[in-house]
Amino acid sequence: MDGKQLIFSNKELGKVKTVKIPGVENAKDTVGFHLVGFVDAKTITRDLCLKKSHFVAGEEKGCAAFQGLLRACVEENKVAICALSRSTRSALRYVALLPQLAPSADEIAAADDAVSRLEPPEGFHVFYLPFRDDTRHPERAVASEKAPLPRANEAQITAARSVIDAIRLTQWHPKQTPNPALQTHYRVLEMCALERNVMEPVHDDTEPALDEWQRAGIPALLAGFDAECFGASRAIDDLHGRAAPAVDVTGATIGAKRKAIEAPKPRSPPARAHRPEPIMTIAPHHAFVIERVKADALTSLTTDALKRFLAAHNLSCAGSKAQLCDRVECHVRMCAGDALD
Repeated sequence: MDGKQLIFSNKELGKVKTVKIPGVENAKDTVGFHLVGFVDAKTITRDLCLKKSHFVAGEEKGCAAFQGLLRACVEENKVAICALSRSTRSALRYVALLPQLAPSADEIAAADDAVSRLEPPEGFHVFYLPFRDDTRHPERAVASEKAPLPRANEAQITAARSVIDAIRLTQWHPKQTPNPALQTHYRVLEMCALERNVMEPVHDDTEPALDEWQRAGIPALLAGFDAECFGASRAIDDLHGRAAPAVDVTGATIGAKRKAIEAPKPRSPPARAHRPEPIMTIAPHHAFVIERVKADALTSLTTDALKRFLAAHNLSCAGSKAQLCDRVECHVRMCAGDALD
């Protein structure tokens, strides 16, 4: 603070972290739920979810009070708002207690087998609520003139809409998708019980149907969306030799070698001299490269010839011959696109 280093002792840190509630003398009494009031159930919406909730059920000792509060909240369609302190050193958080009653016999009979076996208990879901300061609106941020916020143009929105329409799930529901990890566990138990040496394969319904994607032309739509959003920035990276390896729709890196079993520790890159800006005109003594690009015959040039072209235009000369050819072609198309038509 003000250029000075502040050092706290463990005792001082303990006092800072200790939760103090007016009227509560014993610090241990601050742990737990402190009722603030009740609100309508429709007030608590999904967009208020701050983190994963947990479930609390009543004990036998306080069963009557717990059951009375639970059923009153359900009948009145109310939600209890509480201040929760999980320990004497934790800060207070506002939570909503969402009531849940056990399903009746008719509801269990009408439900599927998975729900009937679970037998959901009675209790409250502890729903963590945000403070006013936790809510962010990045879309309302005001950018400066030097660094304006990126906005999607109509072509990018159209490309995204095409992808959404092509991969729309019409009859999907989470209850129809089995858990692949749980199904694998069942297959292992079955293999051990039947004394088999080979486990039956488990079909993972969470994986995308790549064969159907190919027939529907979805990879082409994804490539079009990728080109509309990142094509220009990747072209500039290609000029400077900073292009990232291409990635297939299946998630596999194209042209990348298999990694070693034990990857080496990352090292900081060595300091490099600042590369000058690329020359955006084709040098006269390299005009023949335009004809090679037009005839799709860049591979006929030697690696040294490709590097001489790149060095003459202040471009990176690193990489394989295929990368050099792509870099040369990209530069020619950007600087002499009219000559290729």
